[in-house]
Amino acid sequence: MRTRMLFAVMTAMTIGCSPSGPSGQTQILVVTSVSISGPSTIAPGATAAFSAIAHMSDGSIQDFTSKATWRSSNIQIVSISATGQATGGISGETQVIAVAQSRTATTNVMVTPAGTFRLTGTVTESGFPVANATVAVTSGIGSGLSTTTNSSGQYRLYGVAGQIELTVSKTGYTPAVQALMVTTSSVLDMSVSQPGGLQDLTGTYALRIAADAGCGKGPQQPFPDDLKERRYTATITQTGPVLRVQLSGATFQVKGGAGDNFLARIEPGQVTFQLGDGYYTPYPDILESLDDGRGILVEGSGTLTASGTSLAGTLDGVLYLGNTKMPLWANGWYITSCDSPNLTVAMTRPSAAPARIRR
Repeated sequence: MRTRMLFAVMTAMTIGCSPSGPSGQTQILVVTSVSISGPSTIAPGATAAFSAIAHMSDGSIQDFTSKATWRSSNIQIVSISATGQATGGISGETQVIAVAQSRTATTNVMVTPAGTFRLTGTVTESGFPVANATVAVTSGIGSGLSTTTNSSGQYRLYGVAGQIELTVSKTGYTPAVQALMVTTSSVLDMSVSQPGGLQDLTGTYALRIAADAGCGKGPQQPFPDDLKERRYTATITQTGPVLRVQLSGATFQVKGGAGDNFLARIEPGQVTFQLGDGYYTPYPDILESLDDGRGILVEGSGTLTASGTSLAGTLDGVLYLGNTKMPLWANGWYITSCDSPNLTVAMTRPSAAPARIRR
């Protein structure tokens, strides 16, 4: 009897708190979507109010500001309270996020001093991105601000306005200076070059990759000594500072255009390259098939310097010996390896002294 009475009271409470449909049955409202209202820019130390507006299943709109769960993707840039009050921190950009009944809304918020703007862009050399270049405001509002470019050559500066001067610098490159009037958030791409132009490295080379005698002598199966030296023919084509090294003279396991070539980059005083391993990259850059069905995968990062008609240096990487008949990195593919920070790399060709590319 007591159970029946409790059920009747709970039913009456439910019906009383929820709107009813056409048939008089209880209609439960749910949030179908949520949106955020608030400023797109906040000054450091300033506060701003954000609101969460919920769109309900019956078509109505409700203010969920105090019911939503608020957070910031970077609290150093913007912190936000449980009631949607945001405070600007360091200059930069982040997202303010509101969650209502598992529905999520986000909005981008930039923090920059009042009356100033964001300046973004890309630093390139012959159209290719330049990483780790310093981009600095050297005059005007924001003078003293600086940042470095990422791996894509991109930079972001916050807090510039009016007539400014921007300087891009990196060791081994001629500094580039550009004046700009900033009246809103703007984009400025800049280019740098190496003094004297780029060395012309196009041509055909004999490529040798070799490990030292002690490599691959650990507790695992020893790496065969007769496989520690790999020789290929390397044909280099060049576009600005970027080199494509096409390999031949051996049998390669090629997939999707990879497996028998790699890219390199001419940098001040050196040539750098990265060989992917097919585990952290989509497919290996060098995957050689041996006559007995096994295969050798070469991976790592290398640095070469030019001397006459040759390029020589080291590869901090690994020679893997595996079974190329199996899917790469599947159980049973990997047999043994030869790991070394000083694998020898040499590329030689008989030719005249390297020419210079005029700009």
